Amino acid sequence: LRPGDMLAKHLVNSSGVKLAKLIAKPGLISSNSEARRLIIQGGVEIDGMKESDPDKLVTFEIKQQRRLKIGKRKFAVVELTTQDKS
Repeated sequence: LRPGDMLAKHLVNSSGVKLAKLIAKPGLISSNSEARRLIIQGGVEIDGMKESDPDKLVTFEIKQQRRLKIGKRKFAVVELTTQDKS
């Protein structure tokens, strides 16, 4: 993944998110049903590993980034952030 390839950077507020919702949130996929279909067909990778379970819970640690590849040409980086109000 080169910096020019990244299409989206998305921040999540929860330490665990279902994979289908995770890839639909950055706006790379138009709907949750399309996200589920792509995952089942093997078109989604997280940190270089193919995923085929749309209900898989993707976990994050604070400031941890996950690299998503959706299809051949769509990329996103997802990071867990805290909402400090101090």
